[in-house]
Amino acid sequence: MKGMTNVLLIFLMIEFACMNEDEGVQYRIIGQEKIHKIPVGSKLSLDCPLIQISNRPGTIMLWKKGHRVLTAGKMKVRRDPRLELLGSSLQIQGIGIHDGGRYSCEVETDAAEPLAVVHIVEILVPPTVKTEPASGDITVREGTSVSLECRANGNPAPRVSWIRGDEPVVAGMQLQGGRIELGSNGMILTLHNVDRRNTGVYHCRGSNGVGKDAIGKIRLHVLYAPIIKAVNRVVEGGTGHRKQLTCVVHAEPSADLTWYKNSMLLDLGTRYSISREGRRHHLIVHKVGVEDFANYSCHASNSLGRSKEVIQLRGNPCVPVFDNKVLYNGAGAYTVSWYTTSFEDILEYRLLYTQVESGLETASQWNTIIINGPQGGSINPIQQHFPLGGLEEGAAYQAKVMARNRFGWSEYSDVFSFITGTVPHDIPAEKQVPEHLNGNLPPLFALNSSPVSTSCNHIILLFGMMLLRTP
Repeated sequence: MKGMTNVLLIFLMIEFACMNEDEGVQYRIIGQEKIHKIPVGSKLSLDCPLIQISNRPGTIMLWKKGHRVLTAGKMKVRRDPRLELLGSSLQIQGIGIHDGGRYSCEVETDAAEPLAVVHIVEILVPPTVKTEPASGDITVREGTSVSLECRANGNPAPRVSWIRGDEPVVAGMQLQGGRIELGSNGMILTLHNVDRRNTGVYHCRGSNGVGKDAIGKIRLHVLYAPIIKAVNRVVEGGTGHRKQLTCVVHAEPSADLTWYKNSMLLDLGTRYSISREGRRHHLIVHKVGVEDFANYSCHASNSLGRSKEVIQLRGNPCVPVFDNKVLYNGAGAYTVSWYTTSFEDILEYRLLYTQVESGLETASQWNTIIINGPQGGSINPIQQHFPLGGLEEGAAYQAKVMARNRFGWSEYSDVFSFITGTVPHDIPAEKQVPEHLNGNLPPLFALNSSPVSTSCNHIILLFGMMLLRTP
């Protein structure tokens, strides 16, 4: 009977406490509020020293969360197996995201206000991200705008960042030609005027300093009409030899490809065959004949459009290339050299050279030299050189060359720039460059067409002088 009386008394006190809360009665806080920031899943311990402050007989301590009573005295009012009362302290195992809030332990006194200790509990939650759509795949047409969405949750609120490959994506930047916008605190990435280069995997990362960062992945597919580029728009071939023409095709969805010779659909027969390596489409001419020298075009088409690229197969020589050597042959005489490829005999070269006037970057008037052949054709590079006489010492010159076989001229080579050296005229004859060694000398005074510092030019000239003075 005495036990039942105590239980009834406890419930009356709980009811009285709740009535006081509802009527807006303020309790008196002992000390400052304590703030606890605890990761989800952890164990929470809250202490209450009030029982030691007010120890008159019959005093009962209440633990409450907000208005809800958790314990009264030594009795658990809320049936939650995670709750445990250790002396006057409240302990909660496996804290969840809904356990945050205002906790207080109270002791009724003779005064109008109860004594209380207040704890503010904030649950720290690691970030999570959810992509929209859930599949993580988005397909759009080229030229449109698209939004990639990555909803992030956690406490504190996560900061969201975006990465494509190894490159961070930030607002205002131009990503492969498309303008970038970020909205909803970074959770929505909008790409404007997308093209094929925007295709790829985008990662969103949510981080708030609690636990591990959360990462979401969105694959963006951009649909576009075919884009074709020839590996070489002009291909030099030789009769009796095998030759390959190649077009690189970008298209989404994949494109169908056909080959034309001049304006007619190509009949492959036994003379031609086609193959493919990824985006590279090859047309193989197994044994080139004179009739095969023509314009070939690869045509690609898909549901969004079509495109073509033209490749010329011809028997002309390849464009000559200077080999960055200028050899000293005596005062005002220098030899330049180059190489080219021609399956047919080279009938002649046209060599142009000129002195570059002071203060000018390019020559104003070219001197022309015709170098007659024949020079035997080969599948390997063909070397040629020519001595230039009457040049001014210590002056800047430019040269270019083209080659001709029975099918016509090549294009001109790139312009080759060089500076003639300043060599003393009293060098003994035995120290001059012997004629038969011209092709074996190291480059002394050559400069390519790219910018070279003046100090490097001086070093090259001095090095050449040293070699000429060596006994």
